[in-house]
Amino acid sequence: MGLPNGALSRARRVEVYSWQGREVMWSWLDIDELAKTRNRTMAPVESAKQLPFKPSTPTGTVVRLVRCDRLEYKRPSWFARKLEEELGRIYRYFLEAGVKLSVNGHALTPVDPMFLQPQYRLHGARQFGDVLRYRIPTDHGDGEILIRFAELPIDRWHKLSSDEKRDLGITNAPSVSVLRA
Repeated sequence: MGLPNGALSRARRVEVYSWQGREVMWSWLDIDELAKTRNRTMAPVESAKQLPFKPSTPTGTVVRLVRCDRLEYKRPSWFARKLEEELGRIYRYFLEAGVKLSVNGHALTPVDPMFLQPQYRLHGARQFGDVLRYRIPTDHGDGEILIRFAELPIDRWHKLSSDEKRDLGITNAPSVSVLRA
């Protein structure tokens, strides 16, 4: 549900291409086609005959958004930058483990939304208070929610200009980040 919903919240069509070696498989989901045909099934995964790009790695996946009609950022460069930041945050543990992700050929780097991890490009915050733990009973077993707070190093960062703070994600960034374990 994540990829289709996320992609279709921004574009009318999403195409996914995946390959190992020379064979590229693909599938798509197109809102306009669904509305016109009232078809309730997904397009089959099939071999791609023509590609809108040239694979540059032995294996990989490309997610292509087509007919984007709900972008917050009108300039492609801003959209790509924000996408890099969000994907760097969401997939930071995978990136640390060696998974390679890129946006328009630009390699992603991990982003720590709490600025706690010293190995990330921006750090220096410290944990504030104890971790709050809440058990959540469900029909499928108990879950646990952990809540952490971080105190930013204001004394160290106050000399940065507003533009530098914005570029580093210190300002104009969410003050709450919800993450899955």
